[in-house]
Amino acid sequence: MLDYRVIAIRDPHLPSSLLPHPWAGHAAFALCKALYQQVLTGSEAYLHRVMKTSDGPLMPPNQMLWGRFGGLRD
Repeated sequence: MLDYRVIAIRDPHLPSSLLPHPWAGHAAFALCKALYQQVLTGSEAYLHRVMKTSDGPLMPPNQMLWGRFGGLRD
């Protein structure tokens, strides 16, 4: 079964000492986390309303989704 919620986010997690200064990646990370937090509830509700699997309704999101960006729950 395909998991449509999975999006590959590739970050090598280099130590700060190896990153150029200033490193735009920190601001990009914070922006992505803020965007996820703003749209996640609505996007999940939409997916559950319009999508289904061959076995029926979508399963709820797993811990991998909630753990992104160091944790997406308030």
